[in-house]
Amino acid sequence: MTELETESIRVSRVIDFRIPLPYLITGVLAVGGLLINNHFTLQQVVKDLNQLQNTERSASGSTQQINAELVMLKYRLETLEKASTLLPPPRKH
Repeated sequence: MTELETESIRVSRVIDFRIPLPYLITGVLAVGGLLINNHFTLQQVVKDLNQLQNTERSASGSTQQINAELVMLKYRLETLEKASTLLPPPRKH
């Protein structure tokens, strides 16, 4: 067999990957819509996270303030209890 005969025997197929324009536009719009949706959803999550962090910081500050006031009240109560044990009992009339 010669080279020409082997080339004619070979079957070569060309697959044409043409996509119709409406399908292409629809696909591009769908992917674009998903990207835009993800972008805005991510921005909302970031805003919520920042707000949560700010709330946690303010709660942490108020918790520290409450703890400080509680320690002060415990100290005052202990001082009053010690002072009351040092006082003589009240007299009856």
